[in-house]
Amino acid sequence: MLVRRWLDAAGIADPRLRLAYTACVRMVVAREGDPARLVARLLPASLRPYGFALVALVAVADDLSDTGAPAGRRHRLDAFADAALTAVAAGDSDQPVLHAVADTFGVWGLSTVPLVDYFEATRRDIDFTGFATYEDLRSWTRAVGGAMLRLGWPIFRHPEAPGTPPAVLADVGEAGQFTDILCDLAVDLREHRLYLPLADLDRFGVEPNDLYAGRWSRSVHALIGFEAGRVRARLDGLEARVLPLTHPAAGPFVRTMVARARLTLDEIVDSGASLLQRPITPLVGRDMHLWLTEVRSGEAGRVVPPNPPVARASLRRVPTGSDDLTRID
Repeated sequence: MLVRRWLDAAGIADPRLRLAYTACVRMVVAREGDPARLVARLLPASLRPYGFALVALVAVADDLSDTGAPAGRRHRLDAFADAALTAVAAGDSDQPVLHAVADTFGVWGLSTVPLVDYFEATRRDIDFTGFATYEDLRSWTRAVGGAMLRLGWPIFRHPEAPGTPPAVLADVGEAGQFTDILCDLAVDLREHRLYLPLADLDRFGVEPNDLYAGRWSRSVHALIGFEAGRVRARLDGLEARVLPLTHPAAGPFVRTMVARARLTLDEIVDSGASLLQRPITPLVGRDMHLWLTEVRSGEAGRVVPPNPPVARASLRRVPTGSDDLTRID
């Protein structure tokens, strides 16, 4: 990837910032199966550094909440959240990802409210207690899903759209997060974490222990089909509601995310008993096909991207005393 050209297009000349944004890109690209590896490249070149910075921010928080010793996850996430908010307030950080994030928030005037909400929803995932009903699950998926669009709304919104993230973005997050839950069902069950609503299990006569033990049955098949159908229902008409509110430059990104979710749901339903044994890993070739479809349409190249409302030279900078941007903490 020609990251240097993206940085040039975005007008990012400061060497420390260039290294910081490059670190974000490398981190995201290294995450196999992360859709942002491809779809972030559907943004115009001048917006890609900012898109990758937001994706990297969410990726770090997600990893901290899902990996490592369970007893220390909350502490590690709290420390990262504090560091992120401090970086945004100061406009600087000695951590590459947060240095790029601070710049993104500064030049685009992004609000920290969605960021605080996202960290709180992620903490709830660490303090996992399960979900009794679908509405309980929805409240969480709508808070934690679609973080990139909510955090970067001033970057992606249509000039005539409201300045605050519209409610429809929560629908985007809900559909995406619930799809991820079904993809990662086997992994979560091994950690004794069941994200499916208990009321739905009762409806289909499935016991939690059946899922923990990996026992596939007609009832489990019906349950999975029901949950996938719920997500599909959320996807219906989603593009028509989101695209008028987003900048045309973000159109290919939104369309690809929705198309990817539909195809992933098909893979989930078709996977059968293996869904309880191993996670669904979206096919790289399929994702590449979706990406190339948008690229070949030519729309992304015809759109004039928005410009940051704040000149980078006017941002307040606080020296951090460190120029080591070769690591990602």
